[in-house]
Amino acid sequence: MLEETGKPIPLRETAAAMDMPAPSLDITLACVRIEALMHLDQTEQIAAATLQALSQWPDDSRLLEPLFFMTLKEPATWENHYRDHLRRILPSIGSHDALFQIMRKCFEITRPDLAWTVYRRMGQIDPKHPAMTLAAAEFGDRWFTFRRHALGLPAASQRETIDIKPFFTLGRVFPGLTSGIPDIPLGDVLAVRDPTPVRKTFLNDALDAFATHPKGKSVESRYLHAMALERSGRSDLAHEKINTIMREHPTEGARARLSHASIYHRKGDWVNVYETLRGVTKLPLAAWLLMAQAQLNLNMPSAARVTADAAQRHDPESPHASALLAAILLQHGDAEDALRLLRAPRKRSLRALDILEAEALFATDRFPALDAFCKGHLLPPPRTSPLAPHPS
Repeated sequence: MLEETGKPIPLRETAAAMDMPAPSLDITLACVRIEALMHLDQTEQIAAATLQALSQWPDDSRLLEPLFFMTLKEPATWENHYRDHLRRILPSIGSHDALFQIMRKCFEITRPDLAWTVYRRMGQIDPKHPAMTLAAAEFGDRWFTFRRHALGLPAASQRETIDIKPFFTLGRVFPGLTSGIPDIPLGDVLAVRDPTPVRKTFLNDALDAFATHPKGKSVESRYLHAMALERSGRSDLAHEKINTIMREHPTEGARARLSHASIYHRKGDWVNVYETLRGVTKLPLAAWLLMAQAQLNLNMPSAARVTADAAQRHDPESPHASALLAAILLQHGDAEDALRLLRAPRKRSLRALDILEAEALFATDRFPALDAFCKGHLLPPPRTSPLAPHPS
């Protein structure tokens, strides 16, 4: 986020602990401080530092990352900040690799309209770049899905979504009925009942383009190429591509290891996940989660618990870290500890956390609380609960 070279910035925790004064006169120092605060999950300080930096450097692309971070936590408050900053900086971004990652973020916050804008920017720079067709293959199943609140529609929660594909399809047949639907890039191609065959075609086109396009040789493009190879079922070639990156760019070692481990994880190859990450001392949160899951599946429950606990301490507000640690605690009879973890206040949530909390309530014999919780969260009781319906 903070530097153009991609090299990690050292002493992030120290920078935050020193409470570097704000506002800073240097955007790089300001970004170092923000990244340190993100690493420590200091939400209120991140918000204040980001808004201060935006007021001083409104056109700096590096501020998109903390805006994304905050939008994930509080979409109603931060989504418009993210949108406005993206629109300001987009004309200055000329890298398809960077734009592809921004598209991913737009879909993660369920704002495909912003992703369409980024896609159009890709086309302005080079419409034949392989990232164009890879984006359609990768995100085609989410091309029309919005948060309801982003469209001004009522919703039970701020994360409830709606698929506008039927409205787009209706608009093609009766244009006068849906004049408010925007022009959607690739809309005619992806607005089909099952977009999977279309996405496969885009994926094959992307693989052909990576092999021939002169700009498909950058480090970032090689990672995208490896991803495309895995999506096509050739994980062996994806590993070869990543190994080539490691040989030619030794500073990519940690990221390449995580890429290897992620591919093994998706295949359920727990031994290779474990062997790939074993002995690595500085891991991002995603790697901690992969390692804990591998240890759990390799019947190493104590090690899995230690790793998951470290992941949860690394990012206390990560719903994925909390879910994994709670699942491990429940699996090994520590339901009270799991319940304490699951009942802690959190700004981001997962449906899995609600299911785990119901299981923890059942495991601790809190049946009245379980009944109220399941009704309040629209969950069926756990199958072994006395509250669960029995077949007649």
